Amino acid sequence: HFQNLKIFEVLSYLRSEWPEREISLEKDAVIIADEQALRSVLRNLVQNASLHGEASRIQVNISEEKNKVILTILDNGKGYQGDWRKLGKTFLSPKAQHGNGMGLYLTRFLVERMHGQIQFAQSSQGGFETKLRLPQGRR
Repeated sequence: HFQNLKIFEVLSYLRSEWPEREISLEKDAVIIADEQALRSVLRNLVQNASLHGEASRIQVNISEEKNKVILTILDNGKGYQGDWRKLGKTFLSPKAQHGNGMGLYLTRFLVERMHGQIQFAQSSQGGFETKLRLPQGRR
């Protein structure tokens, strides 16, 4: 169910789920997305930052280009030590302290179903960085 969504409102919902995490947004934007799918995507990213990266802060930056809104999600956690190219594309071998990659695989699937794209990278500050490109909505 695609609709115009304000990023601020979706993040407000997540802040109530993780009150011990600082989740900040530099500015608001409107995208066209499925609200439940977007909540699942952002919930998984916040959960991974918290559990695997031990992050205490998550910053969401917004930029726009050619009818797309780019959400750059940065955390202050310890990052990821594996092969970045495999994240979200394949399941990983389970290890005692790491997940199997299913959450990021489903995250990629949901983003693509919403006509978007997702990229993962090491943040220049050392944490985890995710870029979501989603269709721009109307204010």
